[in-house]
Amino acid sequence: NAMHKRGWQLAVVEREAHVLPRMLNTESAAIVQSWLKTKNVDLHCGKTAKSISAKNGVKVVELADGTKLQADLVIVAVGVQPGVAVVDGSGIDAQSGPDGGIAVNDRMQTNFPNIYAAGDVARGPVLVGDGPAVHAIQPTAVDHGRVAGANMAGQEVHYPGSLLMNILDICGLQCASFGDFSSGQSMTIGNPDGYIYRSLLWSGDQITGAIFLG
Repeated sequence: NAMHKRGWQLAVVEREAHVLPRMLNTESAAIVQSWLKTKNVDLHCGKTAKSISAKNGVKVVELADGTKLQADLVIVAVGVQPGVAVVDGSGIDAQSGPDGGIAVNDRMQTNFPNIYAAGDVARGPVLVGDGPAVHAIQPTAVDHGRVAGANMAGQEVHYPGSLLMNILDICGLQCASFGDFSSGQSMTIGNPDGYIYRSLLWSGDQITGAIFLG
């Protein structure tokens, strides 16, 4: 988005079947991809990078299917995972990997009552889903810190659970998703030509997820 605003020519390589797979379903991603094409963004979905080389100041990204992309700058985004090595050997309940983290209860306590964890490293209660889970987003980190700090100071504060959410400006197209947007009964209104999409996901009579575009 920042590079688009600077007027750069962009190419995006996404190894999953569509852009933003952790934020959008297939229908909404198709609208986003159509929008990006109007912004002259070169999309390569379902593709992986085989190699990155440089010669005379020009970088070449070769994809597994043989496609070659020339670039002045290559950015590699690999996501996040909790850094639990800091507690190795301590006896604190923790797991490595993208679905790991330090296990905490609803007071942000680890399995050692006087040791707390919060933010992107903490695998804690969730509002929607089987849980517990790591939701590595700023609102969750703020709430985790508030609850952990209060309990460390002698209060008894319980955390109701985090909600997975993402809000993004995609080259001028506003996009947001909340909760579990991959399952449930959907109620959807869409206008692909107008780059508008609204989908509510229901579990019984409870909204458990949502996607909004435009």
